[in-house]
Amino acid sequence: MAAVLNNTGRLVQQIPGITGVNPGGIALANIPVNARYHRLLFFSTSGGVASTAKLTSAKLLVNGVNMRDITPGNTINIAKSQGLNPSNGVLPVYFTTPWRNLLAANDSNSWDLAGQSTFSVQIGIDISAVNPTLTGIMEFDYLRNTRDIGGGQQAPFLQPVSQHQFLVNGAAGRNDINYLPFDYPVSRYWLFSGAGNNITLVEIYQDGNKILEGTPAQINEILGEYGILCGGGNPYETAAVFDLDQRWWKSLKAANSFILRVTLAAADTINIIAEYLPGAYLS
Repeated sequence: MAAVLNNTGRLVQQIPGITGVNPGGIALANIPVNARYHRLLFFSTSGGVASTAKLTSAKLLVNGVNMRDITPGNTINIAKSQGLNPSNGVLPVYFTTPWRNLLAANDSNSWDLAGQSTFSVQIGIDISAVNPTLTGIMEFDYLRNTRDIGGGQQAPFLQPVSQHQFLVNGAAGRNDINYLPFDYPVSRYWLFSGAGNNITLVEIYQDGNKILEGTPAQINEILGEYGILCGGGNPYETAAVFDLDQRWWKSLKAANSFILRVTLAAADTINIIAEYLPGAYLS
């Protein structure tokens, strides 16, 4: 009798049946559930040229819950800030992120969709796109995210990263932003002003504790030592990164209050790209 092989490696397949790829439309990809996903890569063209410039929005929903709704540009910029440069026309959607590969449990943020009902991706296409195309591949396996609970037993867990963006109209001088969600641990804030280089100081207070205080140049010096690239022509002016060593369990938690204080050289918009760890498929 032939041996039964148990392959535990990752599979790469085409994303099936992407619909709505039209100028001004919303492309829809319904991703099969009951697998564990590590990444999706979307390949976009307009006028026969590989480009993501005509992709206007991206939303990831699990069971109808909005898990991510940052722009394609910010998705790409986060990758660039971690030293990756996607090819023209490629929109990478990472769950198991390449910059966490130094960890033994590098796939702990993968999206384990065993038992979930639906997983869909919605991508907006600009009305000016010319004969747009959108295809994609998905990298996945059939393993589970599990942790040791003693007695030789393993229990499944979820630790997906959610991403949302916020826009604040800031005044010249100090701006206390005290209404950002803090229901879940905060992994990172990526920050930039509308005009660029208007942020002069960043402070963060958690339950009255001063967690961070520094100029972009000072903060970026620390970030750069960990391979996180901000300022100096990189996409973001600066960032507040609470898992500098890539260990997600070091993300910042708050019980009662959370203030992001941004000082501006002149009145400007403050763009905040937030990454959270809800511990489940929760927005």
